[in-house]
Amino acid sequence: MARGTGGGVKPVLVAFAVLAFYGLFYRYVVARWGGVVEWALRAFRLDTRRPVREVEAVGKLAAAGVAQLLFALALALWTGFPGDRIFGTHVDAGVWAAAALLGAGELALTSLVCTTIVEVAVASGADARRWSARSRGGWMSLFLLTARAAPSTLTIASVCLYVTVEELIFRGILISEFAGWGGAAAVCVSAALFVAVQAFGMPNVPAALYPMVGALVIGVVHGVLFWLVPAVAPLALAHVAFFAAALTLAAPRTAPGLR
Repeated sequence: MARGTGGGVKPVLVAFAVLAFYGLFYRYVVARWGGVVEWALRAFRLDTRRPVREVEAVGKLAAAGVAQLLFALALALWTGFPGDRIFGTHVDAGVWAAAALLGAGELALTSLVCTTIVEVAVASGADARRWSARSRGGWMSLFLLTARAAPSTLTIASVCLYVTVEELIFRGILISEFAGWGGAAAVCVSAALFVAVQAFGMPNVPAALYPMVGALVIGVVHGVLFWLVPAVAPLALAHVAFFAAALTLAAPRTAPGLR
């Protein structure tokens, strides 16, 4: 990838801006913008067919995606993120197929690591059922409840918007901004921040486990790939595949939006 200057304090300021945004984001934006988006969702008549909790989740996830997109656009303007790194210059049909398979592989690795951690916790006296129930809490529940309540088009759009913008921020913008620190440092900073923000808004350790392990796997793999081939879009597809498979496996009988 074209190496940026990465000098001065700007990369550090960008990193702090990301942390500050997500630190406030889950507490204020997701919690308080949901009602506004729920009003916009009335055309789907979800409130007449689904429990209030599920309708609120659909609104909050949509609000989160929009707020994250606005932040990413502001960040891209501030940093001067090159637009040609969205699709890159070496992406062909084979890359898209490989990206979808990559997402499935990342999910498998994440599940293996999480299962191992849970087994160790259970062997130490933890309650397996309690771990399973708590792992569906926090912001992850927004995705699960949206998949259960929303039409398939809205579910897919919400997931695609959210994870695509994550790739733009954490891989595209952050790695480009820290490029002057060297590839290893840029990837490590990006991955560390991605893992850290997963813990924001989580009610307990089990709820944070899967998102943080998944973020570590995706953060390192996608970071290295973006450094080698600076293109956000294929990584976004891999991230969408990861999430689609995860939601389908987590709620195969209650997620008609992803069937």
